[in-house]
Amino acid sequence: FFRFDNPRSFKLAIESNDLDYPEGISVIPEGWREKFEKFKMDNEVSINLTMHGPLRPKARPFINMTFAVTNGKASINKVKMTKLAIRGSLINNANAAKINDDRNMLLKLDTVHGRANGLGFGAHASIRNFRDPSLMLNGKLDFNLTDINMDTISDIKLKAGHFVSTFSYLGKLNEFIENKK
Repeated sequence: FFRFDNPRSFKLAIESNDLDYPEGISVIPEGWREKFEKFKMDNEVSINLTMHGPLRPKARPFINMTFAVTNGKASINKVKMTKLAIRGSLINNANAAKINDDRNMLLKLDTVHGRANGLGFGAHASIRNFRDPSLMLNGKLDFNLTDINMDTISDIKLKAGHFVSTFSYLGKLNEFIENKK
């Protein structure tokens, strides 16, 4: 709805079960959108988006979006993901006492699981402050050792066994991504 009496404002709600991924990331600030474009996704995204705010020049709307992917296929660099399930949210007013801008954005991935290059994984994560992003990540690798026979070790054939490992990271996103160790 749009209000043209004082105070002038708007509220826009969009819901879709078959949104194309590039369309879905179009509400993300440009610098971040370029980063998300590196993540290629072959299937649609379900979204529920609400935007509202004042109708005046240079006013930034409040953004509240939830999204989900089921049985997806995606890739980033050399990692190919299948059976991908994602459920999360994006808001630009994580702290109601602050202005709704890139510093006040919060991307939450409540559920992420699937197979990455054939190996089972699960995680949940959040990224705060899109100007100087901080990452909180908790993940789990969980797969049968026979799943790595073709990709990892060509001279050894594993006949049985199971691998489970959990990991966590709390720090700057660029340090996590650019870490060469």
